[in-house]
Amino acid sequence: MSHPIPFEALDGKVGVMGVTGTGKTYTAIGLVELLLDAGRQVIIIDPTGAYNGLRTAFPIPIFGGKFGDVEIGEDSGEAVARAIIDHDLSAIVDVSLLLKQSHAAARRFMAPFVAVMKNAPARARYLAMDEADEFMPENASGSVAQLFGDLKWIVRRGRIEGWRMLMVTQRPQDIAKSVLTQCETMVIHKLTAPQDRKALLEWVKGTADTAEGKIVLDSLARLETGEAWVWSPRHDLLQRVRMPANRSEDRSKTPDADDAPHARLGFQAVDMGAIRATLAAPMVANEGQALDPALKAELEALRDERDEWTIERATGQQQLDELLAVIARYQEAERTFFGMIADIQWPSVARADGSMPSEPRIIPGVQVVAEKPVATPKTKIAQREPSEAPAGLNAAARKMVEMLDRIAPARVPWGSLAAMIGNKARGGNFNSARKAMRESGLIVEDGDTVRSARPPAEGMRRDQAFSLWSDVLANPAPRMMIALKEEGGLTRSALGANLGIVPRGGNFNNGVAQLIRNGVAVDRGGVLHLADPLPGESA
Repeated sequence: MSHPIPFEALDGKVGVMGVTGTGKTYTAIGLVELLLDAGRQVIIIDPTGAYNGLRTAFPIPIFGGKFGDVEIGEDSGEAVARAIIDHDLSAIVDVSLLLKQSHAAARRFMAPFVAVMKNAPARARYLAMDEADEFMPENASGSVAQLFGDLKWIVRRGRIEGWRMLMVTQRPQDIAKSVLTQCETMVIHKLTAPQDRKALLEWVKGTADTAEGKIVLDSLARLETGEAWVWSPRHDLLQRVRMPANRSEDRSKTPDADDAPHARLGFQAVDMGAIRATLAAPMVANEGQALDPALKAELEALRDERDEWTIERATGQQQLDELLAVIARYQEAERTFFGMIADIQWPSVARADGSMPSEPRIIPGVQVVAEKPVATPKTKIAQREPSEAPAGLNAAARKMVEMLDRIAPARVPWGSLAAMIGNKARGGNFNSARKAMRESGLIVEDGDTVRSARPPAEGMRRDQAFSLWSDVLANPAPRMMIALKEEGGLTRSALGANLGIVPRGGNFNNGVAQLIRNGVAVDRGGVLHLADPLPGESA
């Protein structure tokens, strides 16, 4: 009997999800069996202790866990990874006992393990990871940040080095969306929590058909144990199926009261001699000497102190970012409000020095206490000497021309330019300044945006151009630039997931519009990329 998931669908990134007890781990074990039968190298990360049943059908070593061939500790991740790579092993890496000890212990094992795997010689390999959200959480900070970064590289970039990925989770909402949205095939068991179905919806929007997605999402709470949707748009596959029986003994089910205790009964024999020799080889320092136990203890203490400091620092930075975002929204609302009031209260007339009349025109129903200055945004502007503006320009126009010269070749909306110099983008003073600038020939207009007519004084390096645009553009555009720089290219839905922003909202759309309008990003077939070269960068 053929498996309902075609083998070619495993040649990529596969996600398996479902609440506890619905058969997701059993399904994942069945997929591993398909790969092992085909002679593929599969490295299984098992935080559950359920995958050792594979040993009843396949002669693969088990590192760690209750039935491991060798014990593992939180400091043995690198040695285990090197043994697997050196001997080209398929293996089960059971971190369930480490995880029972603490989340930190399991992650301390995994960090060097994954780092070695990431840098292994290129060849076709599969990494199967249960409870993937444990090591690739939605909000990765502190000691898990580097581990998550290496795993994300394997998921998103590892294909060029031969990596394929199988990710299993019972909580889709907890796994990083920047990873989840990369899956090309989904096997979806029963999901009952609205948050988990919402996380899956992000994948549907970026990868699959939304009409079909509604049918699938509406049925998830009613799926029976062992039943799942297999969805692979790449292979034109959407089917509700019941998963077939596996060959190996099922160690994932909850034991009944009369079940015999799990043991090594039925395990296939594995020659561990050469593997144990590799594990027993001492880790060598740069000088060729074995690591001194006292030095090792000191390094571990420093590492723990570093991790605590990193977590505290990350938490503080997150709070600061949230505060700055609130301030930015307040300033924008403030500028809009007082700009509207200015049109009502003051006559449309400008003085030569750019000031406003001293007496307001009283409008019924509007009480005027005093003119409130517009808050100037705290925008860092790249340092550059402006050109000499003609003497005939009024004060506001001269400031705007100088600002455009300093940020050339950036193109900004007229309202943003006015805000940059602390002016109001309304009324006679602004209109007079804009008219004078147009007549001066020092600017180039494009719709509601404007830039300096003068080219940059000299070409910039890419890092300089990137810094200039990060300083000039308003949030969330700078954050989008960083994401595109790190990831190389993202769809709009993947970019929104990366930043934690709804990809249909005004804030998101404004950020993308800024990037494209200024030529900082380009859209190639629905995928956003940073421009190469960036505007102002030496070609």
